[in-house]
Amino acid sequence: MNEVKYNKLYFYILSIIAITLCYPKINAINNISIIILGIIWIAEGKWREKKLRLIQSPIILLVVSFFLLHVISLLYSHNITKGLQTLVDYIPLLLFPLVLGSISCLKKGDIYTIVSLFIASCFVATFICVLTAVKISLWDNLQTDDHWFYDLFTRPIELNSIYFSFFLGFCILCLGAYLFENIGKLSLLKRTGLFLLIIYFLGVMLLLTSRTTLIATLLLGAINCLLYLIKTEGRNMKALGSLMIAPILVVILISQSSFLTQRFSDIKNLNTSAVTENLHSRQKLNLPWSSSSAIRVAIWESSLSVIENNFFTGVGIGDTQEELVKMYYKNNYVFENGYQGHNAHNQFLQTMMTSGIVGVLLLLGIFMVGFFLAWRQKNYFYMTFILYIFLNCLTEALLQRQKGIVFFGIMSNLLFFYFFTKQEVKTKSKMAVYS
Repeated sequence: MNEVKYNKLYFYILSIIAITLCYPKINAINNISIIILGIIWIAEGKWREKKLRLIQSPIILLVVSFFLLHVISLLYSHNITKGLQTLVDYIPLLLFPLVLGSISCLKKGDIYTIVSLFIASCFVATFICVLTAVKISLWDNLQTDDHWFYDLFTRPIELNSIYFSFFLGFCILCLGAYLFENIGKLSLLKRTGLFLLIIYFLGVMLLLTSRTTLIATLLLGAINCLLYLIKTEGRNMKALGSLMIAPILVVILISQSSFLTQRFSDIKNLNTSAVTENLHSRQKLNLPWSSSSAIRVAIWESSLSVIENNFFTGVGIGDTQEELVKMYYKNNYVFENGYQGHNAHNQFLQTMMTSGIVGVLLLLGIFMVGFFLAWRQKNYFYMTFILYIFLNCLTEALLQRQKGIVFFGIMSNLLFFYFFTKQEVKTKSKMAVYS
């Protein structure tokens, strides 16, 4: 099979992975597609060429080291079965950079299509959720509107609301960047359509009530707009003004909903006194924790306690959750309905609990090198993407679930290749790419 046919196979498989990513109901298709991607990569051969491409990149070394460190941590884990399951989940984090960093470069049009298919897939998912919520409102005669918010809203597609919001934030940043880059080439109808789609996705993100993701999207979107404005020397002031309507609408919508107002005002409970207050209420009055922010602070406190006792090596990939649960009980933190399955809700704390200080330094290195490559090539959108992932990792352990791992692995590589071919990377920066 020649190179052209292999590139077509890569394109089709990557498209399927992107389309099925936000539908857990068909997770098997997504997983099988990832396996097929690896098989095609192995079947293609050309190991000498692939090796030459891979060894040029220090980021590949970081990713391989990050994965191998977790393999090593399995040696001092007590729960080997759990550790092996987690390692299997981590395979896409290693596979995507190896494949996309070593194959002959996909065409920019192919990469644009794959990202566009992902955005279209997310739109269909939001449409399913909205239609279901409308149906419930019209025919089920409920006394509350809870089905419009959070995990109840995403129940039709069975996707965690935080991850769905995370995906939609990425879609918004992509659409905003495309709109600015092509503002002078697009017809009024297309510009209006893109703008309305951005507003629509923002509205759905509000219903999902993921605060960090929404704030990161608005903040980075505004920064990206300013960067493009500087780049174009102020020629797109009207476009900037129209996009600034988005955060104003968000503030108005939050103020008009008691649920959203309470959800976002809860941010002030990110302190230890809120933990004490909620803990006291639960013990004395048998009440659930009233503050999700306080729960996060309690989780972070417990995570730091685990890290303090295992600073250099971590507890091992198989024992991380077990040790964290032990700390919950030690601190008398029993969460809603007795649920103790919360991870660290911070990727850096989660990684440090698992593999110690070396693990978190490698993870930070992946972000820093990716950001440096984008800075060096003046790739503002890729810088925005890295910062978007980084900010979300502060309040969620995004790389602990298959959806986060696959999304990060496929999109970080595809986005770089959209802007730069391997030849440009080789001749200008002498680096291959991964982030």
